[in-house]
Amino acid sequence: MRIIFIVFVTVLTYDLAMTETCQKVDSCRCTYTYSHIDLTPLVSASVAPRFKDMFDQYYNNRFSYNPCDGFNEGTCTDVAVCKQNLQGQTFNVGNQDTAAFIDSDYDNLMIEYTAQNGQTSRVQLICSYGSTTLDVLGENPSGVYNFKLRSPYCCPVEGSLFPSQDIVTPGLMLLIGLSTFSLFAFLLGLICYTCAPKSPSQESTPRNSSNNGYLRMTRAGTPPPYSAA
Repeated sequence: MRIIFIVFVTVLTYDLAMTETCQKVDSCRCTYTYSHIDLTPLVSASVAPRFKDMFDQYYNNRFSYNPCDGFNEGTCTDVAVCKQNLQGQTFNVGNQDTAAFIDSDYDNLMIEYTAQNGQTSRVQLICSYGSTTLDVLGENPSGVYNFKLRSPYCCPVEGSLFPSQDIVTPGLMLLIGLSTFSLFAFLLGLICYTCAPKSPSQESTPRNSSNNGYLRMTRAGTPPPYSAA
């Protein structure tokens, strides 16, 4: 029972640590308690977006994307992502200042950008130590455009971007509190288990069966049998 409890507390503590969210610093950076993500090196050196006019996998639309800084293209103004259809019309599908860092279902961080019309672009950040590339996956579901950004700059960097006085985040405080409570509950249970009265042992009954039979026969008034000389 004690082993099961220890395993439960260990797994629960690990899950809480792994579910810490990366808190937004700006549209280019987010930070954990002891590490951070910084896409600043991916900023375009010119006014053009870092990734420009890239077809989706169905060749229906072209997309331009620029991490960190907004750009202008056609009717898109100060955007993170701009879509261009086959007729050359451009549409804002994500404002730079709406960047939100979200944990995706595949244990990868994702940046979500939203436009005024409700169109959304989701850029999944994949830690890769090769060259920086962008995969344009297309629209799925309707009104949501998906991308995969592979880069060394998508990998966590050691050190937090929190000010030193803010290093204890709400998530870390919850983890510390739960760990303390779990340890206290375990010690209390162990003390109760140790101090609990034990049930009488089966060894307290007489072990000599012949003496037991003699006593029962004497109490019933039956003389005990005598063995032959």
